[in-house]
Amino acid sequence: VAVEINALAAVLALAFLTSLYLVARKRAMSAAYGDARRGFVYQQMRSMLHSLAAMPAHPKNWRPTIIVFSGSHRSRNYCKLA
Repeated sequence: VAVEINALAAVLALAFLTSLYLVARKRAMSAAYGDARRGFVYQQMRSMLHSLAAMPAHPKNWRPTIIVFSGSHRSRNYCKLA
């Protein structure tokens, strides 16, 4: 069985692929993928926070939450309830 290859179609396909490669190479395709450690730490923190929310609160583990306002009280943007 003889296989015939269209030479013109092969040359056009090769030219198209070469131009596509050159355009992709010329563009600065920068992707900011995080590193694996950051993803691992994020997943662990998320998992621990979900398990912490399911645990009952114990008075021994209570810690105060302190809010400190600084600066002029006139410059603060308060939420007005209507």
